[in-house]
Amino acid sequence: MCAQAAGANNYRLVAVWTTIGMWSIAIASIPVLISWGFAEPILLAVGFPPDESQLAGSFTKTYCLSLIPFVWYTVLQNALQALGNAYPALWINLSLVPVNVALNQVFIFGVPGHWDGLGFVGSPLATSVTRWLSLGLVAAYMVIWDGKHKKCFEAGLMSWLPEAFSS
Repeated sequence: MCAQAAGANNYRLVAVWTTIGMWSIAIASIPVLISWGFAEPILLAVGFPPDESQLAGSFTKTYCLSLIPFVWYTVLQNALQALGNAYPALWINLSLVPVNVALNQVFIFGVPGHWDGLGFVGSPLATSVTRWLSLGLVAAYMVIWDGKHKKCFEAGLMSWLPEAFSS
């Protein structure tokens, strides 16, 4: 819908669809978050070994921190693509791969002589931090560097919010 609105030069509607997308995906993520939060008892109920269920449960509980920034990043990435600029997401993703590798190393194994790390749960925590960074970077790009958001929001932030929620 964003691409269709952008193609019609209706940038206000791009903002409306982006807002609808962000709220819709956040609400749709609630069952996923709940299932991730209860992964251990679910896995135990279907017959997985307790040690594996406990590891999966601790992983997914920590991984819950990454779902909302990931889906919101995806919505903003698609809005940027609709506005004709797919490269920022590419560069953000490429630049955050080494960051994620470094964070995994530090969060899992720690810093020798200073901190022992978090072990297994360090991995989903590192991914969560990376996903929050990607959301922050794409939002910063849209607002600071690109300026296309101005076309989408020129009527004022509050003026299009009621339209987004009435759709």
